[in-house]
Amino acid sequence: MIHEIRVPVAPWHSNSGPDPAVAFLPLVSSQHKAPRVTITNEDAFNMSVRKFLKQVGITGQREIEAAVRQSIANGNLAGNEKLRATAIITVGKTNLNVTVEDEIRLE
Repeated sequence: MIHEIRVPVAPWHSNSGPDPAVAFLPLVSSQHKAPRVTITNEDAFNMSVRKFLKQVGITGQREIEAAVRQSIANGNLAGNEKLRATAIITVGKTNLNVTVEDEIRLE
C-alpha cells in the first residue's frame, strides 16, 4: 500500500486543468513567498530544477504504477479503488516543507 511519496511535483500548464489522478503544485507556494533575490545564474538554476522535477515525475510514476500493480497481484487492492497520494516537498538547506495531497483513481 502506498502511504507517502516524498518527492516534489511538477507544475501544471493546461487550460483544461490538472489530471485528477495526479497531484500538482505551483512553483511558488503561497505559504513560502520570499522576497525576489537574484540568483547568479537563473538559467542554470531553472534548468536544474526542471531536470530534477522531470526525474521525479518519471521515477514517481514508475514506482506508483509498480506498487499498485503489485498490490493488485497480492490481492491487497481490487483494482477499482481511489487511493490517497501524498507528496512532501523539501529542499535541503531551506525551510521548504510543503505537503500536496490528491487522489489516484484506478478506474
